Amino acid sequence: MQIQKKHRLYRKFHKHSQNLDIKHKLKSLCNAITHEKEKLKKQYFAQQFNVHQSNPAQTWNLVNKLMGKSHTKYIPKLITCPLTQNQSSDLQQISNIFNQYFASVGSNLAKKIQKIDYNNYTNKYMSESIFIQPVCAEEILFHIDIPDNEKSNDTYDILVHIIKLSKYTIAPLYVCHLQI
Repeated sequence: MQIQKKHRLYRKFHKHSQNLDIKHKLKSLCNAITHEKEKLKKQYFAQQFNVHQSNPAQTWNLVNKLMGKSHTKYIPKLITCPLTQNQSSDLQQISNIFNQYFASVGSNLAKKIQKIDYNNYTNKYMSESIFIQPVCAEEILFHIDIPDNEKSNDTYDILVHIIKLSKYTIAPLYVCHLQI
């Protein structure tokens, strides 16, 4: 009923676009409809989560639907192989074309990389040896304290404040690991 009213107001506004009263009513009605849709959406998902609380697969489907993720997969009908320029519509051949292309990407890029003689940039002794200083627990503790808690994660997406809380356990273990 409200949506029909919105359509009527929109048609009126379209005819009388200078009328601020119609514009204000239309905007208020659109906002009310949007709020009602959001409220109904929340109620729907709350009810669906209650119905499917014992079914993890359905729960994840609801989460994905709520986040706007679709499970539709795009499968091309016809594809041209970039290496051989052959076209195919057979799914098995399309799969093989993708596999062949992505399997050769690394070697094709490696061919384009210019060879560099590192001896031009280092002296003779540096190119033949490397020296790594020993690491102590205090140095690791110092470096653990540097990142900002709110903005940083480690390589494995562990929150920095968790690492900082466990630093006195981590640092000695890390030094032992390096010495092995």
